[in-house]
Amino acid sequence: MPTEGLRTFVYMVQIGILFAVLYFIDVTYVKNLLLFYLILGVNVALAIIFTYLLAKSIQKYFNY
Repeated sequence: MPTEGLRTFVYMVQIGILFAVLYFIDVTYVKNLLLFYLILGVNVALAIIFTYLLAKSIQKYFNY
């Protein structure tokens, strides 16, 4: 259990880095407005899905 907090923190940092890298690529290289918003939407959706899966995986450690 003590390492679960550190593992969760590492996963959250990885999700943040993935979001930042995809956003940077989106802002830097995409010139079409529709494609920009499409990639941004996919980026946000991926971050939400990964965060949900992370929360679901650590939910078993809490008795609510």
